[in-house]
Amino acid sequence: MKVAPRKVPVQSRSREMVDAILDGAVRAYLASAAPSVNRIAEIAGVSIGSVYQYFPAKKAIVAAVVRRRMREIHERLLEVIEASDGCTLEEAVARFVDAIFEMKIENTQIDEVIMRVAIENSLTDDAFALDDELVRRFADALDRWKPKVREDLPSEIAAHMLFQGLRAVLVVGAVARPDLTADERLRGEMRRLLTSYLS
Repeated sequence: MKVAPRKVPVQSRSREMVDAILDGAVRAYLASAAPSVNRIAEIAGVSIGSVYQYFPAKKAIVAAVVRRRMREIHERLLEVIEASDGCTLEEAVARFVDAIFEMKIENTQIDEVIMRVAIENSLTDDAFALDDELVRRFADALDRWKPKVREDLPSEIAAHMLFQGLRAVLVVGAVARPDLTADERLRGEMRRLLTSYLS
């Protein structure tokens, strides 16, 4: 079954329509384990024809929801990195880890649902479609942080390790151990782990 959008929205009105559909899909899945496309359209406040104008099937809607959420998470983390240039390494790591946990606390239920549906629909490739781009941007940020981080740190390898580790906490953890999101001890251990590795 095709999971690519039928067409990509270009104008602001069409982008708003697609966002409404994706928001409706999230709300529909929060309310029901297997909502129909009709139900998604109803909750989104759009016609079923508008949904099919952009998405050929429900699986394509789910794939778009997963990709959007992954981009939101990592764009937020990259913003924190880019805003931490004037901080010490310890301060920057604390801000970074705090941002991770704040996102999880705010979106625990949504992330649980999104990852459950992604796994059920075999959409892990779509969930990880942004990997290459985001790892490269992490590596660029680490290069800019030198000499705050150790000089011999291979940025590309370090970015890959950090990226995969953060995914385990942000994404897999949403399904496996959502209870740890609010555990301050985990936040402290992540700060120590990142600071020790980078310094």
